[in-house]
Amino acid sequence: MRVAGNFVLAADMGAKGRDERDDKSWVMDQKLARRSSVVKRSYGPAIGSHLGKYIYEFIKERGTKYVFDRVAQCDTEGYPLYQMASDEVMYDPGLIYKKVS
Repeated sequence: MRVAGNFVLAADMGAKGRDERDDKSWVMDQKLARRSSVVKRSYGPAIGSHLGKYIYEFIKERGTKYVFDRVAQCDTEGYPLYQMASDEVMYDPGLIYKKVS
């Protein structure tokens, strides 16, 4: 069984929409999949907003700190990734943060 995000891929399920294992092991797999896919983040103070979402001064994730740098340029297909440097990440909706630690 493969998990995509919090969802079990339909191709890996049995004919009735569930895998063939007993309910208890299926529920445990779902709990483990959700727990392993969760990324804990901590946020600094909000310094503004963009498209209805807060812009945080910084975001800490997996022991790395990123500080807000700029709003990405958008085109008809979304946010082109070529506008980012290798030490930057983009959070939805098009907020670019620079790695500082």
